Amino acid sequence: MTQTDKKYLLALLCFSLVLFCLPLYKSIDETFDEKKEIKLAGEWLKNHTDIQSLAVISSDLRIPFYPGLMRDQYQVFPDKAKIDFEKIALRKKSEIIVLQNSTKHMKTKPAFQNYSLSKEIKGKKTTILIFERTS
Repeated sequence: MTQTDKKYLLALLCFSLVLFCLPLYKSIDETFDEKKEIKLAGEWLKNHTDIQSLAVISSDLRIPFYPGLMRDQYQVFPDKAKIDFEKIALRKKSEIIVLQNSTKHMKTKPAFQNYSLSKEIKGKKTTILIFERTS
């Protein structure tokens, strides 16, 4: 193998690594960013509410987990179901509504009559809204 062949092989190897590793790194990095917002929302719930004694509904299974709620202490309704969260929250006597949605797709915040926005956590890809019951 000549010196030129070795350089060509090394350049091909470096190009291949960049071609395959960069998308993988970007994918992993975006996943960790989303988890950061979920964890921040859970920590906010833990520090700003008496979460253990309140009824909670959420569009994401993971958010109520971070403040220490067990699965039977909250209800999850995926946001993709396009349901009326306020109507369900009132029927279930929930004090808190937690919504997670794509930052790109969330053009307007939901306007609830009986719940007010307490916290908004915006990330690159995910926005989490926490509403508390007002009446």
